[in-house]
Amino acid sequence: MLLDDDQASALGNMEVGKAVVKLQGRIPDPFMIQVPKMNILKGLVTDEMIKLTARLKTLKRPVTICD
Repeated sequence: MLLDDDQASALGNMEVGKAVVKLQGRIPDPFMIQVPKMNILKGLVTDEMIKLTARLKTLKRPVTICD
């Protein structure tokens, strides 16, 4: 993410709800944002659901998922 050593070490000390964003080609330097807490039921979203969503977003063509 093109962070210097101080910036990279700060990532491990960030509070829950904070994130670093780098918009390639728009804003030259990474910046920090606050993400609002979302109250969801534990187990409602699984790691597998997140992995699948991430994979689908990287595909260049539409995919149909069948149950």
